[in-house]
Amino acid sequence: MTLPLLVTKDMWQEFDDAWAELRSTGGPIDELLPALKLAGEKKRAGRLVPQAREHADALVAAGRAADAALILGATLVAGGNPGELNEDLVKASDAAWSDEEWYPIYREVSGFVEGASDLRKPWKKFAKLIAFTDGSALFHPGGWGAGRVTEASAKDNFIKVKFWNGRQDEFPLSAAMDIFDPLPEADLRARSLEDPEALRKEVKANPLEALSAILVRHNGRATTTTIKTAMMQIGIEGSAWSAWWRKARKLAENSDDVEVSGTPQKSFVTQLLVKKDPGEALRRILQRSTNLAEVHARVRDLFVGAGVEETLETIAIEELANAAAPESEPLPERLAAWLLLREKTGASPKLMREVLYEVMQAPEPPDPSQPPEIWKLFQALPGAKDQERSVELLPELFGTGGAQLALEAVDAQLAAANAEVASFDGDAGETATGTAAAPAVQAEAASTETEDDLSWIEDVLPHLQHAAPGQVRPLIERLRAAGHEDELRSHYAGLLARPLRNPTLMIVLADRFEDGGDHEDMPTPVQRGQALLSLAVHTFQERRGNPQLTRIAGRLTDFLAKGTKPMLKELFKTADVSALRSANVTAGRGVDSEIESIITEVALSKDKQFFAQDAGFYWESVTIWTTRAGLRRRSAELKELREVKIPENQDAIGRAASYGDLSENSEWEAAIEEQRNLTARAMEIEEELRETDLIEDAAIIEDTVCPGTRVLYREVETGKESTVLILGPWDDDQVLETQVISYRAPLAQGLLGLELGEKSTVKLPGGEVDLEIISIETPDLAAIG
Repeated sequence: MTLPLLVTKDMWQEFDDAWAELRSTGGPIDELLPALKLAGEKKRAGRLVPQAREHADALVAAGRAADAALILGATLVAGGNPGELNEDLVKASDAAWSDEEWYPIYREVSGFVEGASDLRKPWKKFAKLIAFTDGSALFHPGGWGAGRVTEASAKDNFIKVKFWNGRQDEFPLSAAMDIFDPLPEADLRARSLEDPEALRKEVKANPLEALSAILVRHNGRATTTTIKTAMMQIGIEGSAWSAWWRKARKLAENSDDVEVSGTPQKSFVTQLLVKKDPGEALRRILQRSTNLAEVHARVRDLFVGAGVEETLETIAIEELANAAAPESEPLPERLAAWLLLREKTGASPKLMREVLYEVMQAPEPPDPSQPPEIWKLFQALPGAKDQERSVELLPELFGTGGAQLALEAVDAQLAAANAEVASFDGDAGETATGTAAAPAVQAEAASTETEDDLSWIEDVLPHLQHAAPGQVRPLIERLRAAGHEDELRSHYAGLLARPLRNPTLMIVLADRFEDGGDHEDMPTPVQRGQALLSLAVHTFQERRGNPQLTRIAGRLTDFLAKGTKPMLKELFKTADVSALRSANVTAGRGVDSEIESIITEVALSKDKQFFAQDAGFYWESVTIWTTRAGLRRRSAELKELREVKIPENQDAIGRAASYGDLSENSEWEAAIEEQRNLTARAMEIEEELRETDLIEDAAIIEDTVCPGTRVLYREVETGKESTVLILGPWDDDQVLETQVISYRAPLAQGLLGLELGEKSTVKLPGGEVDLEIISIETPDLAAIG
């Protein structure tokens, strides 16, 4: 795509030379046509006319009159002088297509006729019509998307189009040339018409190729928004787009054909004319980053996946170290960068050790529940992986490692004092030498710690409750390996009294100590269950917008509610009704549905009237109760609306739109009104389904009329007996030879909650009637279908 890029970059002399070479070699004109269009957008079409006419004459002489007409037409539309181009364009068109049956028809429909003063608009329409051939791809910018021409008939004045979603329609030529744009076969939108799923897989596997195709479509330059829109048009959006863009951007940054600038959210991607040096490009990108966090993210992404060239790794490490040096950057971000450098180089950066020594000198807070400054710093690290890396740093900060750090600080102070009495030249020399020797010092410091030196653990154990979430699991593994199981058990017992202090630590220790073992020195199972339930409520309520708490909430739900013997059920199996009521109140503040279900199950196993006594009957809530069969019927109705009626309505809107003027179009108005009604109906059913629960899953109260029971009742005055099956509002009115009524019907409302043998006055539309319950059965609802 050299020609469009040259125009994009205003390299007009180079463009003229490239065009002249194309003219002399007789090559294809695919790149020239978009370049001419782009030149018109830059108001430079006037300079193109002589070359366009010269090129057209050469093509006509070579028997390529159609290409000649396309060049002349593109130059005219770009802003070329009609007086210089009209006659040549008509002659070239006649030479190319005069023998075709469709030629006079297309000329008449488009207005492309000889003698017109300006053929710009007629040619644009004519060029579209000749592109709409059987099998050609096109695009409807108004919302119908990409499609393929299945039949084009000039004689009958129509084209038939099959769109990407399977919809097919027929359009008059006059409408088609106004509402559709031709698509090159290399365009991703055209390629998606053949096998969209295969294209999506290919695009995900080769993101840089897809990005290059988008750059070709947009003349070598594209923004994040442009790229996102292009990917959405082939079905890659949402999380799939985010994953693709992260990978594509990383590959583009390391490519020598593409240049990327800006942030991931506001990137600007440019196709290069001259390949760039990868190392210098990486250095430039990192140096242009706005802050340390951006540099860190780019370097971190660079190290993910396949191996990195040694040169690029060296540059990345150097620039990350430089970016982490200024004190103006946030200390947690600096530490995160240093930890990555430590992992990649095998040695702790000297500046990191100096800074952390200063942090370690901060006095301990008087309240032991408050973390010291170094642990606050660990908690403030931006990512879980950063926090995990910091565990490897603990032996350098505590125990023998802490003493070594203090000695280094003393040495640094002595060196500074000596420097004050040194000459300026000597001072400069020592500084330079000291800087160069830093890696050796770092390596020596790192080597002082051995696997046998566990003195740091005694300093860390009292602060385990302050560990950052990413530190918890690897730190506990190291403590267990060092034989500190009893201390961990003691920490767990303490956390049970304060479960919100460190949720991650609480979960990891619970996973360790609740799975069997002796609990004599711990709170009772019910108390432990209450503590874990309180933590589940807290994480569930606070998780929104907090990825860390969201992960913790998911892990806690898995721990408490999954498996053949859910942990929460085991902890509460000895609870009395009073304790379960307390647990139910706690869960009522908001908790995962799986945990809530376990509380409900245990409570009902203790007392079948557990919920009816205080909270009223379950059917009195806003929930819509129905059987599985009823739910299937309602869902089928919604499916028919979504997949049949609404698409049919969209087709009707499309046909009505093709008739022209909408202001006096009764078909359009009727179709739009039907669209409103269908959409409202679909939204209404969707809302109902969100509020639905299954009668089969309800806790049926023994010897009590509930939804899902078959009831035999007698009218007291007449002695007449009747049987009804009380189900949901969407169930069949006749099932198993028993009259079915909705639990929302007046008769059912009067019967619900009555017990066997109980009498009651029921209000019906025809008046009041006294009824007596004779029998209550719970039939097998699976037989209803």
